[in-house]
Amino acid sequence: MWSSRRAGRPADITLPVPGQVPPVVPARRPNLSGNVISIPLVKSPPSIDCSPGGWDHATKLELSQTNGTVARLFPSPAAELPSPPEEVREKLSAYRATYELEWDATHLYVRVVIDERQIDIGHPSYPQENALKTGGANLFLPDMLYDTAVLQLLAPSLNHYFTEMHIYVRPPGARPPQWTFAGRDNNEEDFHLLEGKAVSCPRPDGYLVKAAVTWLPFPPDWLPAPGAQAGLRLFAPLPYNPGLSLQDRSRKVFVLVRVVEIALHE
Repeated sequence: MWSSRRAGRPADITLPVPGQVPPVVPARRPNLSGNVISIPLVKSPPSIDCSPGGWDHATKLELSQTNGTVARLFPSPAAELPSPPEEVREKLSAYRATYELEWDATHLYVRVVIDERQIDIGHPSYPQENALKTGGANLFLPDMLYDTAVLQLLAPSLNHYFTEMHIYVRPPGARPPQWTFAGRDNNEEDFHLLEGKAVSCPRPDGYLVKAAVTWLPFPPDWLPAPGAQAGLRLFAPLPYNPGLSLQDRSRKVFVLVRVVEIALHE
């Protein structure tokens, strides 16, 4: 479930939350030897707007309680859970997200239709650059404590580190920043912001997210080209009490996660 930053032996990762000592989580690097899901190349960029239509050629991936894993990040030690805790069962039963992904030479494109009865939009507003400095080794942002569409891409490397892209898009009505795109290549310790655009639009049963994220200036050993493979993590934070403060939320944190392996194709 968890991926190592270092490309060599498995290491530990930390997920800091404001006001707490971060847990140490046994890490696993992406294993690209299993079933690989193909992501299609597009000839023209899809629209990043609130139009309801789907993307005709996009690969679809679902995240729900039927195919995801519930994990506890806090209190430590962080762990996958054999069954959902009582606090999140009602929210989890109503949650479903359908991801559509496409790519071209300049961008990764993501469309997410999220079905959710109650949406927690109490996110704090913060300068993005500051969040990158305090997000820790795996860029744990406050968005993980509220309803947010979260996607992470981790590409294996022949060098010292993995190449990573992290995508956070908040629901309609949440305070800014509406989205945060960040990444680092296999020669970097620190995250930096990525260019791109996102929209978040209300729906009768939830909300719609669309995003276009500029690829990192990848080093030669991992390029966004046909045949390139990477690990992909789909996250759904599971906030269970909208009335809690940021500090109180950080004491008990649950997420739904699905890990898949992807390959870019023409």
